[in-house]
Amino acid sequence: MKIFYKGFRRQLISVLMTMAVVYLFSPIYISSEQRLNIHNHTARIDIFNKGAEGNKIAILSDVEHSEPEWCQKDDGSCSVLSEKISYFWKSYKIKFEVVGDGAVRVILRGPDKKDKNGERYKILVEYKDFKVNGNTVFSEASSFWHNEFYEHTFNAKNGDVVELDVKIKRHVFDWQSIDKLMFLSVLILTFFFCYRLVQYVAKFKIVENNSRIDIVFLIVFLVLLFIPASHISSAEKSFLERRTLAKFPQFSLQNEDGNNFGVQFGNWFNDRFSGRETAIKIYNKVRYKLVSSFYTTSQGCVNKKTKWLGNCGWRRSLFSQEDLAKASRSVAKLMNFAHQHNIKVYFLIAPSQGSVYGKNIFPWYVNDNEHEQVYQMADYLKEKNGIDVIYPYEKIKEKSEEEFMFFKTDTHWTDAAAFIAYNEVMDKIKDDFKDIKINKEDDFEYYYSNKVRTAEEKGFYNGRNYEILGLDDEKFFNVKYKYFMHLDRKDTRQNSEFFGKQNYTVRHFAYDKGKYNLTLFGDSFGENLWPIIPYSFKNTLRIYTYVPSRDLLERNINIKRFEDDILKNNTDVLVLCFSQIDRLMYLYKD
Repeated sequence: MKIFYKGFRRQLISVLMTMAVVYLFSPIYISSEQRLNIHNHTARIDIFNKGAEGNKIAILSDVEHSEPEWCQKDDGSCSVLSEKISYFWKSYKIKFEVVGDGAVRVILRGPDKKDKNGERYKILVEYKDFKVNGNTVFSEASSFWHNEFYEHTFNAKNGDVVELDVKIKRHVFDWQSIDKLMFLSVLILTFFFCYRLVQYVAKFKIVENNSRIDIVFLIVFLVLLFIPASHISSAEKSFLERRTLAKFPQFSLQNEDGNNFGVQFGNWFNDRFSGRETAIKIYNKVRYKLVSSFYTTSQGCVNKKTKWLGNCGWRRSLFSQEDLAKASRSVAKLMNFAHQHNIKVYFLIAPSQGSVYGKNIFPWYVNDNEHEQVYQMADYLKEKNGIDVIYPYEKIKEKSEEEFMFFKTDTHWTDAAAFIAYNEVMDKIKDDFKDIKINKEDDFEYYYSNKVRTAEEKGFYNGRNYEILGLDDEKFFNVKYKYFMHLDRKDTRQNSEFFGKQNYTVRHFAYDKGKYNLTLFGDSFGENLWPIIPYSFKNTLRIYTYVPSRDLLERNINIKRFEDDILKNNTDVLVLCFSQIDRLMYLYKD
């Protein structure tokens, strides 16, 4: 009986250890999205009241809510509600009072949780039977997360009481998403390993007659081997290293590349083991302390003497004839689309931080060929397509001695540089639209901050390069950047939508004093035009295409997928704003 009890106890310990290890290795057979949804207990509802300063939402129901600083704007504010949810549908009633006439925006989304790289997790929440004051908005079950949300907008008067009814539950776990072959492999191998380990520890004490201290030391040593696997990162990209992390390899008995599975698994584990990014941050901080003046990393360049951060410079090659021809064909397709719909198109290429402040960043600065590259393609497109490329380098460089045209801790241009670019673009537009208004500096008021803002919705922060490098030196912020606020900002209406899967954001801006409709298309350098350029137009549509890596250029910048949005805006003027001129090769697929 005693022998049977010992054998049963060892098997029970083996099973418990197997369960723990299989759970630790769940990222191997369960997608990160599914694991995050399993543990989610929160839904989020944002309610905005936009229209004028002082507009707000007064929550009347007994529900957890807050009024965060990021949504306290000159044209109104919002309340953010958090609801506890379960795997079963539950009805929620939310009553609130509208304070101030305005446009009320109700946004249904998932919770805002980010990984160590600042990337938001895709945590889905299911909603159905959504009603506003008894009127059905939608009834079928739909899943939303923070970046892909549902928005319902309506106008309301001061003192209006609004009642929302909605059913919410956690996203259902999809058992089909489990890699069953991998799960069985991990389960079987782990059980045999744990069983043999328990047997070995028992033998270690009984046969070898070792002390309890020896056994404890052995167990602690074996446990330490599992620490790197205690938290496997589920991020797709590394914010610190600015690259896409290795994906878990698919294992198949029929896979011809099966021999590479071990190598691919090793790359996946090396990119994601617990504590990896902490080690990178410590390394960056130690290196910053030890180096006297200037050094380079895969994440960027650091000039401790001038307190400038930037992308490490590389000498750009001139375009091949094939690249130039590809850009010409791409632009021709865009101009054909624009001609069919009576749209005027203007091309704006922003200079880089390095081209303007290269000598501040690099002690041995040499020409990086940016100007030659831009002028080469611009001249070619002028000859072949008859278009003018606007490249405001000269004026921005001239002004850079008086005020900051780029941030010292981020590679984006400031509002001041964007205003120069705005004037150059508007001068071209005015040739075609004689009665359009070009705003002057007197049409704006200004404020200054030592922090970076590369988009109004993001708010202020330390700068992308500064955060990537993990620095801790306040001397980088002994500066003042100029920010623009139009005097008529209270007379506008704005809303935005983010489509995470498609890597783009759409914003709408209405300004009744304008006459024509604008679509502003392009990458992140168009963001600092947003506080400025919409005040020359009646309706502005901003399409921001996110390009996290060069392999996504052709998919994300392809205008073909945005043609419907451009036409719905009744666009008169289409401005393309890019940080690099080679983007023009990818406007349409060949």
